[in-house]
Amino acid sequence: MFGNYLAMKFYQLLLLILFGSSTLYSQGQDSLDVIYLKNGMIMEGLVTNFKEDRSLKLGLPGGVKMGIRLEDIDSIKWVNELSNSQMMDTRQALKMSRIQLQMEKGDLSIPLKETVYLNDGQVIVGRIESYKKGDRLKMYDQSGNEFLLEDADIRRIVQEVDRNTLKRYLRQRRRMLRPFNYAFREKGTYYEISLSTFTSDTDIDEPDQTAVGLHFAMGKQWNRNFGTGVGIGLDGYNSFGSGTTLLPLYVQARGYFQKKWQSPFYSLNAGYAFALGGDTEAFQIEAEGGWMIHPAVGWRFGASARSNFTLDLGVKYQDAYIERISNFNGDLEIRDILYRRLTLRFGLVF
Repeated sequence: MFGNYLAMKFYQLLLLILFGSSTLYSQGQDSLDVIYLKNGMIMEGLVTNFKEDRSLKLGLPGGVKMGIRLEDIDSIKWVNELSNSQMMDTRQALKMSRIQLQMEKGDLSIPLKETVYLNDGQVIVGRIESYKKGDRLKMYDQSGNEFLLEDADIRRIVQEVDRNTLKRYLRQRRRMLRPFNYAFREKGTYYEISLSTFTSDTDIDEPDQTAVGLHFAMGKQWNRNFGTGVGIGLDGYNSFGSGTTLLPLYVQARGYFQKKWQSPFYSLNAGYAFALGGDTEAFQIEAEGGWMIHPAVGWRFGASARSNFTLDLGVKYQDAYIERISNFNGDLEIRDILYRRLTLRFGLVF
């Protein structure tokens, strides 16, 4: 029962985290950078480089790249209201964004709905085939009709991007603009809180079970590759009823392989677990814990000095011994169990 309760709480917490993440992700994904020119034209795209008092480079969906003089610009609406001071150098942005690199090479094609507003009030919606400022614009409307328009007859041009593609652009854009400050504490005291879920396979003949665990650990990170600490946890093993809730005390070793925003890592917990629980209405129970070892490898998300999320996959071995006597007929059952668990663990390191 205790294991089922912990499992329910674990999944509720996981769903809450996923819902919160999707809510935050959905905010601020309304538009690209919008450039309002003094001649009335409106251009949407990704500003890849901004030179004070000179010009900017605008990457348009569809692979087109163009430069615009600042003296021709009336105003700029930055995506998510990001200021130009947050812009990265184009070379650094290219390293961080594959989609941006594709755009620079002209390999990326994005569905567009382009609207051309003429001076006589006519509005044409479709796809621009070619356009040379000061000359002509060639486009096709949504019915496939071809139009050749003189530049002098055009009042403004508005481009709208496919919504799903826009979300993909903005996701990459945020990665480009994210301040790449590696602040992860490679040395010093660390704390870790984790929730885990796992299925079981024991050395006795019984069906596999599902269990959950809650753990807290603290220690000292000596360098990025190696840290040591101690931990305490509560593991709710469902099999064999009462006596299978264990309280492990252990030592821990952990390390991170890369000095990057995200990094693979390893951890190893080893110690002894004490059995909790007692007699029930149907049984008199004597339970003992045993040694425990839990190696795991995973991924750290983030490199801040305050908190970082981790996700890892490991194997937990736990020894336990249980005796129970039936209050109904006095039958004695003895089980010397070795739990073997494949674990999935979600953690917060701070």
